[in-house]
Amino acid sequence: MSRLRRNMVCWLLIVTTTTSPSLCLAETAARTDASRAVDVSWIPPNAAVAAVAFPRRTLTAPEMEMLPLEVISAAGKEHLGIDPMDIEQLIALAEPPQDGPPGFGIMLQLARPVEESALKLPPEVSHRLLAGGKTLLIGTEPFMERMAANQQKPVRGPLADLIAKTGAASDLTVVAMLAPVRPMLSEQLSQTPLPPPLAEVKNLPELIDAAKFDISIGTAQSISLSMLTPDEAAAGSLEKILNQLLDLGQQMAAEQVASQAAGDDPVQQASGQYSQRLLRKTVNMLRPQRSGKRVRVALDAQANGQLVAVSVIGVLVALLLPAVQAARGAARRMQSSNNLKMIGLAMHNYYDVNQKLPPQANSGPDGKRLLSWRVHLLPFLEEGALYQQFHLDEPWDSEHNKQLIDKMPAVFRSPENPPSTQKSNYVVPVGKDTLFSSPEGIKFNQVTDGTSNTIMALEVDDASSVIWTKPDDLEVTDENSLAKLRTAPKGGFNVLMADGSVQFMSATIDSAALLSKLRKSDGK
Repeated sequence: MSRLRRNMVCWLLIVTTTTSPSLCLAETAARTDASRAVDVSWIPPNAAVAAVAFPRRTLTAPEMEMLPLEVISAAGKEHLGIDPMDIEQLIALAEPPQDGPPGFGIMLQLARPVEESALKLPPEVSHRLLAGGKTLLIGTEPFMERMAANQQKPVRGPLADLIAKTGAASDLTVVAMLAPVRPMLSEQLSQTPLPPPLAEVKNLPELIDAAKFDISIGTAQSISLSMLTPDEAAAGSLEKILNQLLDLGQQMAAEQVASQAAGDDPVQQASGQYSQRLLRKTVNMLRPQRSGKRVRVALDAQANGQLVAVSVIGVLVALLLPAVQAARGAARRMQSSNNLKMIGLAMHNYYDVNQKLPPQANSGPDGKRLLSWRVHLLPFLEEGALYQQFHLDEPWDSEHNKQLIDKMPAVFRSPENPPSTQKSNYVVPVGKDTLFSSPEGIKFNQVTDGTSNTIMALEVDDASSVIWTKPDDLEVTDENSLAKLRTAPKGGFNVLMADGSVQFMSATIDSAALLSKLRKSDGK
């Protein structure tokens, strides 16, 4: 058996026995009707894993009427030649891996006989029809032979004996005997480095003889896990390890929830508080219960039905709210990117008309800067009427011009801000060798670093936003002058390049690299 295949089998069993408790919700009392009786005679003594299901009983239950039963039935007939609604009982078995791939077999007990000619199984899949077409075996040839032989002369092994004793009353029951693969599991875990909090996980193979996993999806919807140990001392150790894993999972989840609720959004904060409360309650419900040599993780669905229902709803709310927040954030980032693209198009249209980019501001006779580039871009943003209202020979805060501050176009407003805001989050770089270093306006032939490599405008956070008519922008002097860009709450910021494209810059970008992108002709 290859090392890769052995690793896959080992980790599948490890995950099954260590993570299943986090999935458990409830376990219902066993139903003893005849239709749930398991024919254990099909289970050879050497089988180590069994899955038992009752598809017909489950799919025809009243609770399943909203499932696409017609589609399930049609798909089964089309691809397998078998109607899943006709499968009374399914037993899937696997043996421990030896020198090659593990053998497996599936027994289907059918409500009505099927003809060989009707089957549509792939040619490479071995199968046998028995009992006049009412029993179908699928699997590897040697293992199917052992299944059929054992059914004729039953010999119970540990797996069949355990299923016979504990029953399989759920819609799906999975039972695994760990003893046959214990050496392989122990070897695999011994070679696996684990952090100190998980060190005792390496003892799990020695503590568990068998594990039984049940799922019911009928009236008493439930999921449960029971683990059998060699003795009561092993059960105590297993209970301790499972509690440690729950505590660690709770701690990690709490840290994640706390980080997500650290923002200023009150809804997000409330969602975080609710998630913390729900997390504590859920972990307490999932605490393992020890009885003799058995450790069980389960809830009584009837006694805790309301609590389980509230928990399910709560989990959905806790999951959906961050998803909604993320979707809303993505939409806002997209809108911000579109704003910069419109500004870039207006810049290029201004250039086509004036054969130069707009200066950072126009100046009066005394050299005082009067109105921002944002004002002079208005005619190219379909805001010509607003542009005509400005007195271009007066500063932004003159008695006349300051009355127009409330009329800021939406293109200059961050999607994060309300329509009443007067400040813009879109600024241009000002300083040595930037695109707005000249009071006369820069020509594109002066951008020797290339327009695709030079930043024309960029998005800043609210703390650095400016009144949109005011000639105030990002002063670029050295690398230290860019520190404010690293405080972006989204982990970065959008930038408009001189060629009109928009890029997202990470807040962790190297300061020297960002400085070179803000300069048009430094040769870097």
